[in-house]
Amino acid sequence: MSFLHKQSGRRLAKWIGLAGLFVMTAGGAVANQPKWIWSTQNAKDGETVFFRKAIKLNKETKSAKLTMSCDNGFEAFVNGKKVLVGSDWGNAQKTDVKKHLKPGMNLIAVKAWNDGGVAGLVGKLEVVSITDRHKAYTTDSTWRSSSSGAKGWETLGFDAKGWKTSTETGKLGDNPWGNVFVLAQQGSTDVKKSNPADLKLAKGFKSELLYTVPKGSQGSWVAVCVDDKGRIIASDQGDKGLYRIDPRGDDIKVEKRQGGSIKDSTLIDGILLDKERVHAGMPRSISDAKIALVNSAIEVKKTEVDAKIQITDPSQLALFLEEEENYIRGLVEKIQAAGATVLVCQKGIDELAQHYMAKAGI
Repeated sequence: MSFLHKQSGRRLAKWIGLAGLFVMTAGGAVANQPKWIWSTQNAKDGETVFFRKAIKLNKETKSAKLTMSCDNGFEAFVNGKKVLVGSDWGNAQKTDVKKHLKPGMNLIAVKAWNDGGVAGLVGKLEVVSITDRHKAYTTDSTWRSSSSGAKGWETLGFDAKGWKTSTETGKLGDNPWGNVFVLAQQGSTDVKKSNPADLKLAKGFKSELLYTVPKGSQGSWVAVCVDDKGRIIASDQGDKGLYRIDPRGDDIKVEKRQGGSIKDSTLIDGILLDKERVHAGMPRSISDAKIALVNSAIEVKKTEVDAKIQITDPSQLALFLEEEENYIRGLVEKIQAAGATVLVCQKGIDELAQHYMAKAGI
C-alpha cells in the first residue's frame, strides 16, 4: 500500500474511507502501467524501429532500474550510452542506469527490431531521488518513433523533427506476451544467450537447454503443450506454423505439423484428440459427450493356440459367420447400454463393429 502511495504521488492523506483509498491507488497503478508500443498497429517482418523519450529529473538520483523487453530484440541507450540489450521477448532484461542519469533533461532511446509476426516494445524506468521520491517512466504513446535512425539519434541534442508518436498495441500482461517483467533477468550490453541456470525453479527440479528456436525459419513459439507420448507441441505466434518436438533419445527431433498459424486457432472448453474417425459414417461432432475409454479390442478374440475348423456344408459356414456377427453386435450393444456416445479404444476395432457403431451414432 505504501508502494502504491509513492507511485501515485497523490494526496492520499485526504482519503479517509477504505473505498476511496482503493480507488486512488488502483487508478494510479493502472495509469502508470507500461504499454506495448510500435511505430504502427501492424508491424512488418524484418522491420527496425527507433524510439526516443525525453524525461526531466529535478533531483540527484539515488537509484534507477531499467526493465525492458521487445518482440523480437532491442538495444537501449541512456543519454547516448548503450545500457541494455535483449534478443528474446520472453526473457525481459533489467539493469542499473543510475550513473548515466543527471539532474535536468535526459533521454532514453531504443533501437528495436521485428523478425516476423507481431511486434512490440515494453519498458519501465524506475527512479528514486535522493529525497526518496519514486517516479516511474513507462513506454506509451508519448514516445517518439521513426523507421530510420540518423547519426546521433540516440543523443539528447538530436533534432527529432519528423518523428511520430508511437502506437500502443497493448499493456503489460496482455496476450500474446503476458507479464514478461515477472522473471526479468539481470542484463548487460551484450546479447545474452538462453541459460538454464537463470531460471527460478522449485526445489528438486533441474533445467536443461534442449533446443534453440531459429526465429527466421520457425518463428517465435508462444503456445506450448505436451502430448500423451511426452512430445512437445509448439505454435509460432505468426505464420510459421505448428511444430512437434520429440526430446526422447539422444537427438532432439523437430518436425513441422500440418495446420495453420496461432491466428487460426480456436480456444475450446474440452479435450482435442489428434485422431481420425475409424468410419466415415460416424458423426463429426458430439455435444454433451459420454466417453468410454476401452483398453481391449472390439473384435473377435483370437485363440491362444493354433486351431483348425473343418466346414463341410455351406450352412455351417453361414452359422459360423452369423455367430461372429452376433458376438460383435453384442459388444456394440454393451457400449450403447453403458450410455457411451464416444468410444476411445486403445486397440483394434473390427470393421463390422465400426459399422454398427456408426449406425448407433457413436
